[in-house]
Amino acid sequence: RGDDRLGTTWRGIGPAYSDKIRRIGFRIGDLQKEAFMRKKLDFVVGQVKNPIIQDLYREEALDFEALLEEYLGYARILDPYIQDTFPIIQGALARGERILLEGAQATMLDLDFGTYPYVTSSNPTAGGACTGSGIPPTRIDLVMAIFKAYTTRVGYGPFPTELDDATGDAIREKGHEFGTVTGRARRVGWFDGAVANYAVHVNGAESVAMMKLDVLDELETIRICTGYEFRGERWDHPMANISHLKHCTPVYEELPGWQESINEARSWEDLPLNCRRYIERIEQICGAPVDLVGVGPRRDQFVTRRTDLFPARALA
Repeated sequence: RGDDRLGTTWRGIGPAYSDKIRRIGFRIGDLQKEAFMRKKLDFVVGQVKNPIIQDLYREEALDFEALLEEYLGYARILDPYIQDTFPIIQGALARGERILLEGAQATMLDLDFGTYPYVTSSNPTAGGACTGSGIPPTRIDLVMAIFKAYTTRVGYGPFPTELDDATGDAIREKGHEFGTVTGRARRVGWFDGAVANYAVHVNGAESVAMMKLDVLDELETIRICTGYEFRGERWDHPMANISHLKHCTPVYEELPGWQESINEARSWEDLPLNCRRYIERIEQICGAPVDLVGVGPRRDQFVTRRTDLFPARALA
């Protein structure tokens, strides 16, 4: 793709999803059926993959027998753990058990609602949690949006609030913003309230957890993006036209920083006044209450404003 490359992790996620859509992908249960696995792998390798690898890319063909033996080895290890998830999930729902679904990546990387084509290959929005788990939408009790106190992005794609300066470098270093898979430095920018509001509405979020607020402790002034301007028009949400989003101008509000450590805060009152005002302004912009605030990297470093989210038995 050259300059139009997407900036993916190069771990084969896109090709795997392509195989799924083409109905030639392998499901975990296929490992339990050796004869079926042999027949299917023979077709996929011989009729689909190797012709592309050899004729288009001029590379060495895949070894069918070696692949089969490798994955049959995995099958012997994984076999006791492969189960039909439908009765497990539905049984838990029937018994009234707590089920927590954690989404990866972000709304703006959603295949349909993100900054296409600079997106992942799936739907990491709340709707994707339902299709991925088999839990019906009517059984979801609460959707919580997870935001950092600033914005980050890995790879290419539009990023209106990006900080390509010393402030961005400082946030990146203090927040340890480097890709988990690739180790690449994440792009860093001011909190994008327009994206936050968009994410809250797309996901139906009723609650927000704001992480890494302590990373902003030392800043004298903090900016929040409230929308964009493009060709004289004001936008309060990310534009669907990717070129417009790339070339728009963010509209900012400036708030004074608190310039003291919040690592030891455990209650709302423990947070500095300017810190609380920053959170409250974000609540107003994104349209959902911030019920959980991360004030440090440890699991015990957070401020809980809504106690019913975490009953005592759940925290034990």
